[in-house]
Amino acid sequence: MAGRARRHLAYLSHRTGHHHQAVEHYRQALTLFQGIRHTNITARIPDRLGHCHTALGQHHQARTAWTEALTLYLDHGRHDEAEQVRHLLDPTTGPGAGEPGAAAPDAEEPTT
Repeated sequence: MAGRARRHLAYLSHRTGHHHQAVEHYRQALTLFQGIRHTNITARIPDRLGHCHTALGQHHQARTAWTEALTLYLDHGRHDEAEQVRHLLDPTTGPGAGEPGAAAPDAEEPTT
């Protein structure tokens, strides 16, 4: 129950432009759902977390979250969702395309 509440708070925070709060709520929800091995939802949370990071301009963190989501989607046979995440991870078309660190998943975000 607490995991679902956190997930809903994260969604509302993201939709209302409170992306930092959304990231924190999604992280807490992910921890709660992983603890009970609720695999259907744990794949969606890092996917949505990636969108929050993108809204904050944190493309490296978004790629990390989407990579986790891709693995989980594939592990659970959710190929349609996996394909959507693959598109997001594509450095030529996904969010942050052409920005520093977008084409190199292992590169650190520039610190300025």
